Amino acid sequence: MPGRNFELALTLDADVLRIEVSDTRGERRPPAPGMATPSPAPFAESGRGLLLVQAVASRWEVRDRPPIGKTIVAELPVRL
Repeated sequence: MPGRNFELALTLDADVLRIEVSDTRGERRPPAPGMATPSPAPFAESGRGLLLVQAVASRWEVRDRPPIGKTIVAELPVRL
């Protein structure tokens, strides 16, 4: 589907897994960390991704993705 492409990057450094998900939907920017995230309706088929990120990530942020879009960066602790 045009305009709906995305990129996924994974990096493992010592004890941290870094996940970066980018897309072209800059107008659908989630709230910044620490801001209230709206809960989806009980039977909604989408809207839970950021809730999962907040639950498992030790740190996360939203970045601009030039020339268009956004990137969500999340870091998860890893025990090897």
